[in-house]
Amino acid sequence: ILASVGGDEAVQAAGITGMLLAARLAVPVIAAALDEEGSIASVAEQLRSSGSQQLALAPYLIGPEIEASVLEEAAKEAGCSTAEPLGPYPAIGKLALAKYTTALGISPQQAQGAPVR
Repeated sequence: ILASVGGDEAVQAAGITGMLLAARLAVPVIAAALDEEGSIASVAEQLRSSGSQQLALAPYLIGPEIEASVLEEAAKEAGCSTAEPLGPYPAIGKLALAKYTTALGISPQQAQGAPVR
């Protein structure tokens, strides 16, 4: 279960990622709203009724948008374990910067001493 916050649009975006993840892992992945009461438990029931037995809650979050207790409570209601949000890892910052500069048409700076091609 990919748990997202931010309304229907955020859940739809997580759903696209879920489809890609499901294709890669060959397991069902469904997005649900972490900030909508009962959404996680409802998706868990849907997955169980379709034959899934081992469920996991994967927060589709980067930072501290939501209290850790909300994740724990949602996982408890769904009867599954949960992972932690991604957090402030340098790779995420570098990826965001690369996407931003590309969108603006700015080429990334060359590292000092790196050959120019």
